[in-house]
Amino acid sequence: MKANSRIRKQTGPIQDRSVRAKRIFSAKAAKPTFQFVYMGDSWVIGGNLTGEAIFNGVLSGTAKQKPSFVIHGGDGVFSGGADQYRCLKFKLKKYIPGIPFIMVPGNHDGVITGSNPNKKYNFANYIANFPRKFTPDLDFAVSFLQDRVRVVAMNTVQGFNSQGQTLYGLTNRQLDYLEKQLTPSRFNIVTMHVPLNEWTSGFSKQKARFLKIINQKKVPLVLQSHAHEYKKVTGKITTFITSGGAGAALDPGNIFHYVQIQVTNGKVSKISRKEVNWIGSNLGQAPCNCKCSSTHSRMRSSTKEAKVRRSISGPSVYAKRASRQGRK
Repeated sequence: MKANSRIRKQTGPIQDRSVRAKRIFSAKAAKPTFQFVYMGDSWVIGGNLTGEAIFNGVLSGTAKQKPSFVIHGGDGVFSGGADQYRCLKFKLKKYIPGIPFIMVPGNHDGVITGSNPNKKYNFANYIANFPRKFTPDLDFAVSFLQDRVRVVAMNTVQGFNSQGQTLYGLTNRQLDYLEKQLTPSRFNIVTMHVPLNEWTSGFSKQKARFLKIINQKKVPLVLQSHAHEYKKVTGKITTFITSGGAGAALDPGNIFHYVQIQVTNGKVSKISRKEVNWIGSNLGQAPCNCKCSSTHSRMRSSTKEAKVRRSISGPSVYAKRASRQGRK
């Protein structure tokens, strides 16, 4: 309760701008028509030349789509520090002001049980640009379009085992919460950081229950990240999307991207992967004025492309750090 009070005190009253009826849908429509953007794994950290450019490009492209809202699948920052969250928040205000932004906790976001509690506060405080209520597990649900659309964000990061490996999955308590939030009369979106196929083996029963809930509640979309790739699997009822190309080091054979999703009359009508041209005008800009040690003016237009090529042709300091910590 103290943490929540602290969050409310510092952020102050926030107006809920999540409903934009005049732009999203007709009030007389029985089922919602809207479009939104999904992205994941941006790994915002000051001084990461390539990542800065990519995420700027992702947000710039997102703004052009004029989405009803944006969902981020987690790992928005690299290690959960307040400076990284300030940089993330600065970018959101700069590129997508006024657009509701939802981010689910990821393993790089500093929310693992037993880690620095200030990092959990950083996550809850800096990403909230409209009200939400977190459970003790950092799950939350938000509604749009006069409660016709429900987004349920689940925290799949469960801490560490005795060998120091991160545990991924959902507990039965979390699945109880998920089941209560889903109603077939709504258009439901479930988002979580870690894909089902990467849940820790100890969560096999919970995985089966999750799939049963998704099927019973007729959930049309499950959005995941963590893997730095793009993958879409369409079933009879549910489409599973994995997207982790918003700035983190890519898995081999993948491209930087975000995903635009169109829903028409309550059904998914179009899913488009949007490639981000990371060598472009976003690279040389001063991306952040938030004192987070970002690149600022250290880059010059005459050498920016060469620097970017060097940063991806071999392992940079940033990539080496990532490999040591590991995605998993």
